[in-house]
Amino acid sequence: MSACASGGRKGAEPMMTDRTDTHWVLCPVCGGKTRLKLLEETELKCFPLFCPKCRRETIISAAHLRVSVVEGGT
Repeated sequence: MSACASGGRKGAEPMMTDRTDTHWVLCPVCGGKTRLKLLEETELKCFPLFCPKCRRETIISAAHLRVSVVEGGT
């Protein structure tokens, strides 16, 4: 097993492959992929989401893989 496959540590266990359902959060302004991934059980309230593509920050809330924009956010 190579060092890359084990996360860079010798003797480390391989990464889990049986993950729960995950989704990338898309920017509500431009639709680009952000650097944030949500699990099914993730809950966010008034989270500042930054988009590296359009360089804007939007305040979001999320629950059960549903993302909504918080009104009054910048």
